[in-house]
Amino acid sequence: MLLASATARGMRLTPMATTIRSLRPPCPVAKTSRVVSDPVNGTTSPKAIPGAVIEYCIAVSNATGSATANTVTVTDPVPGNMTYDSTFGIKINGSVASGVCSGGSAGGNFASNTVSGSLSNLAAGDTRTLYFRATID
Repeated sequence: MLLASATARGMRLTPMATTIRSLRPPCPVAKTSRVVSDPVNGTTSPKAIPGAVIEYCIAVSNATGSATANTVTVTDPVPGNMTYDSTFGIKINGSVASGVCSGGSAGGNFASNTVSGSLSNLAAGDTRTLYFRATID
């Protein structure tokens, strides 16, 4: 996950830990974030400022020719200076294009400031996503 944190010159994105568990095979993971809106600019060129909504997209892929990846679980902590958006919720088994997640269905859990969810089995060549939103405090 990426954490938005305040600095003297604006916002800075800092990597955070994400855990992916799969029985087999090892699956590459790509994490992206985008600012959806902020309280000053709305959805037109939004900035990562306090009150801004950030969408986190975690895409898990299975290489072509690999065995099906079963029991794929994604666990991602929400940074302490952000508030999880329970209205948006957690979407699982969606798709991703240019780092933006879409589709999928409601699922997953939020507990102890951590988002988690199980993805459907990943056949060779498949990619599935887990995504959620949080607001910068």
